[in-house]
Amino acid sequence: MIKFYQIRYKVKYDWIVRTRVDGYWNGPLPPPQSYSNERYIVPHGSQFGGLNDRLGIGNMETSEAALSRMSLISLLHSSGYRRQNSETAFKHQLDVKGVKYKFTAFPFCIVSERKYDWPPARWGVPVASLSTRGHLNGIKCRPCMPASKGTEAIDIIQDLVRNWSWTLAPQGLELCDAHNVWEEKWEDIFDKAVEPNLAAARKTIKNQTLSSCINDFEAMKRKTAYWDAPSSKTICKKAYGQSQ
Repeated sequence: MIKFYQIRYKVKYDWIVRTRVDGYWNGPLPPPQSYSNERYIVPHGSQFGGLNDRLGIGNMETSEAALSRMSLISLLHSSGYRRQNSETAFKHQLDVKGVKYKFTAFPFCIVSERKYDWPPARWGVPVASLSTRGHLNGIKCRPCMPASKGTEAIDIIQDLVRNWSWTLAPQGLELCDAHNVWEEKWEDIFDKAVEPNLAAARKTIKNQTLSSCINDFEAMKRKTAYWDAPSSKTICKKAYGQSQ
């Protein structure tokens, strides 16, 4: 898709950023001057035995190796890498292609509804409060009233296994007790934690109709270079529990 766009519009990207739609950013990306043409940029922590795969930045050459997750399966298999989780497979695909990597701090987290034990044991998964500011490096997060803050929260992080779920966390870290579903008043917590435009977007989506959902998807579709997904109507009908 990237190569297709470059050829069609006669452009060449200096940097390719791979991110996720379920990420919440409390700050901007680091400036391009901090990137490296020789190394693929990944966040600190959340390695789970490999490399944090929740964000990546590289030039065309390093990104080609990083983004070839499916096409490199046979090479990983023939190289002896079996039964990999996502993070270890990601590290090994860079290894087999000879791509070095560099750790960098990023101000984002992954919004998740999953439940995790509280407090997290050494191999457990920490969940940050959405109100935490600073470099969360892609750890899981949710809107919550924090169960732990400051030095206490940092101590919990420091007790985690270093190359597993540990992360480089900011001093103002706030952690959630995520062993249950989101709190009853999570919407109020969310609106206070995020920027006003995001709070307004949440309210708009909550009151959205099927037709406005389709219109919004069509608007997003017009901004894409290549749409390889079901139709807007199909996606929205599924979201609203309607049959085709």
